[in-house]
Amino acid sequence: MGPFKSRKLDERESVNFEKAIRFYLFTRHVKLNSLPETLRDRFAHSGNVAFSLLIRFVEEGRFLLEYMEFINDELKELMKANPRSLSMLQIKPGEIGEIELQKEVPLRFTDAESGKTYYLLYYPERRVLKYLITDVGGK
Repeated sequence: MGPFKSRKLDERESVNFEKAIRFYLFTRHVKLNSLPETLRDRFAHSGNVAFSLLIRFVEEGRFLLEYMEFINDELKELMKANPRSLSMLQIKPGEIGEIELQKEVPLRFTDAESGKTYYLLYYPERRVLKYLITDVGGK
């Protein structure tokens, strides 16, 4: 693996990036197969949107508005859901903003379509993102 690249996020980018991280963690904090089918599909799709939003930002340096709108709309819908249908969740939709990010937030994603692996290290206090993108075979 080569050296990590680094990017200083402005305040707005940082807010959006952290929102996407929290939403991604929320959709992945429970095993999908333990969810009712209606939530399973919803969480899988929503997590994929958050994943796409994060990797697009890494590659293009911008957030896609339609992805951010989807996350906001999905969160609003989940907040309206019957509380009993969400009982198996450790983190409820209204608690996403309370997910505390560590001083260093490590994330790793593999994009099955492109074969790329994304290694991200985010430092919320400094609003710094370090990242490395490797192709199949670790290049």
